[in-house]
Amino acid sequence: MIKRLYVSERNDPSYKKDFWKVVRNLNECIDEMEKNGCPDFISVANYGLLKEGLGFETIKWMITKDIEMEFKWIPTDFTWNVREDSAGLLEEYIKKCIDFKKFYLHFNR
Repeated sequence: MIKRLYVSERNDPSYKKDFWKVVRNLNECIDEMEKNGCPDFISVANYGLLKEGLGFETIKWMITKDIEMEFKWIPTDFTWNVREDSAGLLEEYIKKCIDFKKFYLHFNR
């Protein structure tokens, strides 16, 4: 399992560089997660508009994968960090999806 995934088209982590698995595009990110599972923590950047950024596409893929696996793919203790433009919008999207997952799991035990 990947412990910490850093998703950025152009930047590197500013600290503990050996602590992260760095991916540069959506295909590389998906390949890494398909091979090693969902990370415990992900740091994404979302440059530009919300629905055009690598961060948004990564999170959208992860949530779709979790839904397909009946909400058993993303760990319950999963955490994230959103960097750059549109951080507030992407954070809100992630929170709503996580809240829905908790609601679904609560009523479908």
